[in-house]
Amino acid sequence: MTTSAKARVLVVEDDTSLARLIEVVLRQNGYAVDTAHDGVSGIEMYQHTNYDIALVDYIMPAMDGLEVLRHAATHQNAPPIIFMTGNGSETVAVEAMKLGAIDYITKNSGAAFATALVQVVEDALVKIERRKQALASVVSTAGHTVPTNPAASAQAPDLSLQNNAASENTIVMCAWTGEVCYNGEWIKVEEFLRRRFGLQVSHGISPKALARYSNLLKPLSNSPS
Repeated sequence: MTTSAKARVLVVEDDTSLARLIEVVLRQNGYAVDTAHDGVSGIEMYQHTNYDIALVDYIMPAMDGLEVLRHAATHQNAPPIIFMTGNGSETVAVEAMKLGAIDYITKNSGAAFATALVQVVEDALVKIERRKQALASVVSTAGHTVPTNPAASAQAPDLSLQNNAASENTIVMCAWTGEVCYNGEWIKVEEFLRRRFGLQVSHGISPKALARYSNLLKPLSNSPS
């Protein structure tokens, strides 16, 4: 699938007004959209329907967004998830990324949010397609069958043994999670760099990310410390 063939999106958001706004914006851009208003309903929907991607809110009744992410990580039919947070919840967004969210977006009801929403979805779909292609290439080389839903990383074939055949200058990286297989263990790239080369990794914001999110970050810069 490419972004020219518009995707099917699941929106999991308990604020009915905001959920409606997201639904309208995405449908105006050609996406098929279903909506759930709590985490439990969202999980039930993706268990029975194939979605290309899901937008999941953080604070919801019955089950919050982080719990949905934890469930999705072990469920074969779960779609990749874009995590949605309110202003001031950046630390939660970082936790969501660690749990496997493909991206995150800070919510508001302005025009900037609508523009950023479409861009985040488009970017995530491109990333998903590239990961699928990379995974298909690696799995084909290894003589395995590609799983129908690469989002279920727990269902993917174990390619860690490829390290035995690789040269010392080659690493095996999961095309879906971005983790690296090192000494038989799948670890984050930052951890691999620390163990293998003794490098400490700090995190910043790239110019591309600043350009995409600058309008959403302005309210934070004006908030009291």
